Amino acid sequence: MNILNKENGISEILSTLLILALTVILALALYLYASGLYTGVASSKGTSSYLQMSIISEQNDQYVFIVESGSIPSPFYLYLESPSGQNLINSYGVVLTTTPVKISADNGKITVTIVDVNNDGKLDAGDVIIINYQNLGTSLYGYSFKIISGNIVSYSYTFTSNV
Repeated sequence: MNILNKENGISEILSTLLILALTVILALALYLYASGLYTGVASSKGTSSYLQMSIISEQNDQYVFIVESGSIPSPFYLYLESPSGQNLINSYGVVLTTTPVKISADNGKITVTIVDVNNDGKLDAGDVIIINYQNLGTSLYGYSFKIISGNIVSYSYTFTSNV
């Protein structure tokens, strides 16, 4: 009986396949992280959440949104992007105060007004966002509107009607 020549373990082919599979998985994870497709898991401390919003008015070249539920702290980011990908509003660090926050773009053709109804410095239930585009000369059809807290898109809406 020869104990020293006994071969236990997996074959060379199987070990090579396992190493290749592990390399592919690690390369994919690195690619997703580097390209921004994966930004990590949201904090369990509740610093960011998703917003439920609805449009309460669509008339006279104006959209009025109301936050129904959810809450995000100041500062947050506000984006309004045209169908061609041009950022019309790309506002970093919006901080809510006791007076309405007004953001203008394209020489005043578009204005976004945020009203913190309960004056708590957070965008949360009851707060109102008004997008006015009366001087734009076109509708917002195809435009996208996003609110981002940290690196989480808390709310996203694509305009699908011509007001």
